[in-house]
Amino acid sequence: MGFEEFKKNPGNITKNLRRLNRKVMADSHENLLKRQKEISMNRIVFSILIVFSLIMGAHAAQSPQIPLPGSAIPQFMEPLPTLGIPPWNGTIATVFGNQPLTIRMCEFDANILPAGTIIPGQKPKTKVWGYLVDPVGNSTCAQLINLYKNPLTGAIDTYIGPVIVNQRVLNPPGLSTDITWINDLGSALTTEVLAYKYSTDQTLHWADPFRLNCPMTLMGMYPVFGDPCSQNYQGPVPAVTHLHGGEVPPEIDGGPDSWFTSDGMYFGSKYYTFGKDLGISGNFSLYKYPNVQEAAPLWFHDHTLGATRLNVYMGLAGAYYIHDPSQNLPPNLQPLNEVVPLVIQDRMFDTTGQLFFPADSAGGIPGV
Repeated sequence: MGFEEFKKNPGNITKNLRRLNRKVMADSHENLLKRQKEISMNRIVFSILIVFSLIMGAHAAQSPQIPLPGSAIPQFMEPLPTLGIPPWNGTIATVFGNQPLTIRMCEFDANILPAGTIIPGQKPKTKVWGYLVDPVGNSTCAQLINLYKNPLTGAIDTYIGPVIVNQRVLNPPGLSTDITWINDLGSALTTEVLAYKYSTDQTLHWADPFRLNCPMTLMGMYPVFGDPCSQNYQGPVPAVTHLHGGEVPPEIDGGPDSWFTSDGMYFGSKYYTFGKDLGISGNFSLYKYPNVQEAAPLWFHDHTLGATRLNVYMGLAGAYYIHDPSQNLPPNLQPLNEVVPLVIQDRMFDTTGQLFFPADSAGGIPGV
């Protein structure tokens, strides 16, 4: 309808516009209702998937642990562990670097919680993983535990350690610290560290020794009940040690893909040990740390792909100190051997004094 017709019959145009406006509003309202129904259905489906995943997870990896309230742990009861050298002669294993060392990753009892936490007058024993210095190089974990345990409690006083004290190398190559890291952690199926046993998640991008490749297989979907991807990992424990803050060649950085299993049968794509080019491999890695960087308090810890959160939580952490004798320090500064290490870590426990990790539906709490 042209402008001339509009001038002759403006009422018809107005009626048509009103009719068109009512139709648009009706269509918009219908589309709005349709969209609301779609959103509601999506929410219902999403809720069902969440509930389903929690139920399936609970059946696939139900932890028997019950979390212990933090308020149940007595405070300010235990003295801090100190270095195992004079003047302290404490219980944190302290060794000198710039020489070959053998350090084993072992499972053992540690005294973490104070006496009276679980049973009045008794100090609980907590199953942990830790690094134990092997002074002869061919000891078993059982022999090392017997060497380091407190005869009064039957447990090792702390899982933290060892502290390795190194002297800076000013004229390379100098004396490196050659550490053979040995993985003697056994199997996820038989471990008594329940926080690890019930917290591995094979739907993540992780070390995956058995090559299930769950993230690619599932493509973001939930595994069905009984699927291997829905189960906790039950094979030999993968591990690798990373020197945090160390200025080292990339081969010995202990990156996420450098892991190796406790049975020496499975390896990450970046696995390295000194002598690998000669066909040497196993449940160990030999790293030669150059010690050429400036004086610094470093630490080492596990760095396994997709399992660092678990392995460090279970206790795999220690200290690596680089001392520079040429450093001009204030004369009144506390000498190195008198330092009291202070390590702050967040841990949860169950009602039996064992480490508790809020994964899956442990303790009836949907976890992470």
